[in-house]
Amino acid sequence: MILLKNRVWVGSWSTTPRDVTGQTDTPVNKLNHTNWVFSQSRSGFVNPGDSAGAFSAYFNLLPGETKIATFILSIKPSVYYVKAGASGTDISAGTAGFMGNPVGSIAEAVAKIKANGAKKAYIYLQTDTTVDSSITIPEDTDITIQTADFSALPAGQSYGAGYNHNNTPPIKTDGPATIKRGDGLAADPMFKVVKNGSALNFRDVKVDGNKAHFSQASVTTKPTAPIILATTGSVGVKAGSTFTNAYVDDASTGSNTPSVMDISGDAVLDLNSPGGSASITGNDSIAGGPAIKITSSASPTLNGTVTVTGNKTHVTDSDPSKIKDVNVTMGNKPFMVKKNNSVDSATKIGVTLSQNMPTATGMGTTLIDYEGRPATGSANYPYSVSNFNADASGQHIVIGDQANAVTGAPATDVQNQNVVYITTDMQDLVLTYVDENGASIAYNRLVVPTIPGPTAGTTVPVIDANPYQSHMRLVHR
Repeated sequence: MILLKNRVWVGSWSTTPRDVTGQTDTPVNKLNHTNWVFSQSRSGFVNPGDSAGAFSAYFNLLPGETKIATFILSIKPSVYYVKAGASGTDISAGTAGFMGNPVGSIAEAVAKIKANGAKKAYIYLQTDTTVDSSITIPEDTDITIQTADFSALPAGQSYGAGYNHNNTPPIKTDGPATIKRGDGLAADPMFKVVKNGSALNFRDVKVDGNKAHFSQASVTTKPTAPIILATTGSVGVKAGSTFTNAYVDDASTGSNTPSVMDISGDAVLDLNSPGGSASITGNDSIAGGPAIKITSSASPTLNGTVTVTGNKTHVTDSDPSKIKDVNVTMGNKPFMVKKNNSVDSATKIGVTLSQNMPTATGMGTTLIDYEGRPATGSANYPYSVSNFNADASGQHIVIGDQANAVTGAPATDVQNQNVVYITTDMQDLVLTYVDENGASIAYNRLVVPTIPGPTAGTTVPVIDANPYQSHMRLVHR
């Protein structure tokens, strides 16, 4: 089917030729062409306010032939445009936040969304922007931050009130807009999702943790919080999103502070990029932390093509042996693929099991599952073992084996052949007590002296040991 021509006629409802008195030949408003767009096969835009539109299509039909034209109208209920440094005071170009009168920061846009009580809203970035103070997503509010379809106009031009029907507004062609961590934002995350019912989504943007600044030796105040902290609600990573260059150093080795996201409480991480791809890469945590730390009681969800690789943790910058890949740490809940969703073969996620560790050889902790899978029998599961890499030495990604148990489940439960698990190597450590001649000593022959306590008249309790040989089970973490 070939559609030869399609047209859209859209404009201000208040200037629609119409009759509210019943006098069809005497409309209340005559058509004001400067307030309307009549477009053929091209992009256009309309100003805020009530709008009306009509659509038409032209076909060259052969006898008995049927053709179909489809028109799609997309309206976002609450949209605020952001241009770094803008004031939002040019009322002649529309209300503050309109594409011709953008506000100057994401924080200002969020404040206006909260003030107008919008439950679902969009923030469109016309330029790169910096986050200088932590932004909290309001309660019961779902916000998506993405690159604007239409960029800010050059100097001397403006999106005035009315409708543009002469020139297609310039499209942003220099790639996704960048959201950068400000030089002074160190103690707090860039974004907080900590209010009931709050949601924060990213689409077609680059979130930059400003490693180029914070990794300098001359910068003494280092970030001690990730880019995003979520304790409830949800965080969505959509198509076209990249999180990179995060840098966290809380000066406490082993603190495990993540560089990009800390997902705890009952917050949901939604890695969801059908029709495109999303990546989280090139982020550093100096004190043993991963890029993403998931301890939430809710399962993270996965769909489309997502890459979470190449994120490092290193205790010292000068010792390469201590620089390792630590991308996602998890174990409390597995990834979940919702019905009708699937994980693309290009998806690669490095994982480390940090909770719910297996306690026996072959036992596995569930890594990913999907809604609606059969309890028994084989099925076409929407992911594969190759979607994941085990970052930690001694951990392995395997498909379920019905001969093996599931971590934390009753002994009668066995692994499902449609589910992916993480297993760990198990080793026995045997301690043997020997005398000066190298002969083994039975425990009942050992003489353990009383050790003086730290104060007069006290003793330090003696730690008991297993007789003759002591066995210890080692689990790789």
